[in-house]
Amino acid sequence: GAPEPDTAAAYSSSDTSDGEHGAAGRRYIRLPCGCICIGEASVNGSSVRAGDATGRVVWGASEELADWCCRERRPQQLLASFSSAVELGAGCGLVSIALAKLGLHVVSTDGDTCATKLIQRNASRNGVEATRLRALQYAWESETQLEEVLQAVGLGGRCSEVLVASDVIYSSDDTSFAPLEAALRALIGRGGCRLVVMCWRVRNGNEERFLWRLADLGRARIAWRSHGLSCADSVPADGSDDMTAWRKAHAGSWAIGTLEVGSDELGRDADGGVYDGEWKAGDMDGRRTPAGTSTLRAGAAEFVPGSLPEIPEWADEPATKIFNLQELSAQTVALRDGEPPDWADDGAVSV
Repeated sequence: GAPEPDTAAAYSSSDTSDGEHGAAGRRYIRLPCGCICIGEASVNGSSVRAGDATGRVVWGASEELADWCCRERRPQQLLASFSSAVELGAGCGLVSIALAKLGLHVVSTDGDTCATKLIQRNASRNGVEATRLRALQYAWESETQLEEVLQAVGLGGRCSEVLVASDVIYSSDDTSFAPLEAALRALIGRGGCRLVVMCWRVRNGNEERFLWRLADLGRARIAWRSHGLSCADSVPADGSDDMTAWRKAHAGSWAIGTLEVGSDELGRDADGGVYDGEWKAGDMDGRRTPAGTSTLRAGAAEFVPGSLPEIPEWADEPATKIFNLQELSAQTVALRDGEPPDWADDGAVSV
């Protein structure tokens, strides 16, 4: 089934240009690479978060992954030397657009053709040219669409250097992982891929095990956890007392896992720096670090679980109140009209 909503409410604007399924909501998301404006599909004025339209709204995992990619693009960090990426299950295209704004050539894929149209519109509204980001339909079982994706990558049939995905693993039944695993193996098997990065929200613990299904292809590990949780907290066996405690501690948090595909040189940038594979508490302003107290990204609002807070200071009018701020993972504002907030000046435009 579809994951639980990451926000309790979302507002739609009167702009209907973002899809064939009714009115469109817009969200401005502040990331280290700049502010990104994302249009979301909706039905009858209410944001879609169910059924086959699940991917046409922004989920918290995509915000976390986009933020992580921005920070890991810095010199001597994990993504510093990469130039191409493919996103699976891209939805509205937030992560793909962030990667494109960071200088990578991106093929953004989704099984939903309406989602791919939405991705291309979102890329355009954020000033990302079609030569930098291309959106394609890719149903993971389709060999024909696989070939189209590889052709779009433009590396002579080889895969991109990076594969990314967010919130594509949320089922408690691991048999549903088979199509995604097959797609990743097919892409990696073409050569060229050096890194797989996936972000998920912890719901039942099963998400934590997916990357290790590919451990024969490289080194799988947890690279980051939200809320100050340790990357060393591996998921215990189902049914154990440890699993009950683990779920209680981790449910609702986000995690990022990586698969380093068979290369000793992974993480080495042009200056010779090497990513050391460990987060250090306080090494980046605004990062939630696994060791020590959880910190929110710069400008994010403090919250009280279950409360209905006032608009944060950075959310200039005409922002609506943000509901269930415990779910807020980045500076995200739903607007009722087309005027962006004052800080939306890095590639975002009035829609």
